[in-house]
Amino acid sequence: NENGALRFFKRHREGLFDEEDLNTRGRQLKDFLEEQAKAHQFDLSDAILIGFSNGANMAINLLLADQSPFQKAILFAPMYPVDTSKLTEDKSHLNLFISMGTEDPLVSLADSQQVLSLFESRRAKVTPFWVTSHEIRLDSLQAAKEWLEQLTSSSKEV
Repeated sequence: NENGALRFFKRHREGLFDEEDLNTRGRQLKDFLEEQAKAHQFDLSDAILIGFSNGANMAINLLLADQSPFQKAILFAPMYPVDTSKLTEDKSHLNLFISMGTEDPLVSLADSQQVLSLFESRRAKVTPFWVTSHEIRLDSLQAAKEWLEQLTSSSKEV
């Protein structure tokens, strides 16, 4: 709880993540999802991580981790000011839809470009979608839906 707002992990301040807590909470969430996959008999590689803002940031933590089972995500308004140089795996198996704001008051354009670069430099397949602010809009939801439908139909053809 940060000033009444629920968060997945602690921050030192806006734009400065508590990386130790981020990684701890990321491991806890991954463990929980693994337990659920086992209990409900589904493969985590079929799961789709979806997050807005802080939730998108947590999803990035799970996606970029070496040996991550996750292969698909829809992210709205993410930022990730974290040193990822220790993470070395190729992520060409990842398919991502990322909605970002050109005039986001919380996530600068440079921060958005940084998120794109984190994945593109690891060869992930990224579909960027630009909105104006720190928001989820109907057009971004529709674009994410179309992206997912296309991804699903192309995977069935293989």
